[in-house]
Amino acid sequence: MLAEEVAGGDQGLLREAQALQRGVWGSGDRRPSLRHKAAQRLVDLSRRCETPEAKAEILFDASGLSAAGGELRLALIQCMAASRLARLRRRSELELEVAHLERRLGLLDAAGRSYLRLVSGGDLSGPDRDEAAHWCARISEDQGRTRLAQERWRVLARTAVLPQRRLIAYERLALSFCGDGLIQEARGVLQELRSAFGPQSKALTQQGKQLLQTYDKCMNRINQALSVHAK
Repeated sequence: MLAEEVAGGDQGLLREAQALQRGVWGSGDRRPSLRHKAAQRLVDLSRRCETPEAKAEILFDASGLSAAGGELRLALIQCMAASRLARLRRRSELELEVAHLERRLGLLDAAGRSYLRLVSGGDLSGPDRDEAAHWCARISEDQGRTRLAQERWRVLARTAVLPQRRLIAYERLALSFCGDGLIQEARGVLQELRSAFGPQSKALTQQGKQLLQTYDKCMNRINQALSVHAK
């Protein structure tokens, strides 16, 4: 949040909210009742804010405590309220958290719509948009909409910003084809994966080493699935 977006009084409220959270997380006390009380105190603080941006941040913090205390529905209400108050990219970031809470509550239709809206037209950063796209595909899988999920995995595999996200998408796509008995399609994905990441995974950098580990694991799981169908 930009400093000029927050009134002087709100800066003090934000500091108070941060101190309250540090006390809860730092205490190691996992009792839901403690987190519920702390979340309610944050809601009370938010009512004293002069700017909607500060109120949004404190309500979002309250949502995190509510979720950690197992009160997911309350967390969803608080996060939705925060997202309506936030601006521009921050609003999209909070809407992504709303989608996560909807998914955790089992509201898959609502979560799928939320993720798709963010993929299609939100102000998210590239990695966050890819995260939303990942969950779009996962929810399609969970709902048995296999062909749609496969289409979404393919797009993500080819366009995601982070290499690890692309690798996961390639793997999910190949395993989905294996599950459908579409072995030639799965082998095609495997070949595309080799072409896209084989050279990158050999880079002599720390990032290259991490990518190699992920790449090898993905390749092994795909080859294992293919070997089952080859028997």
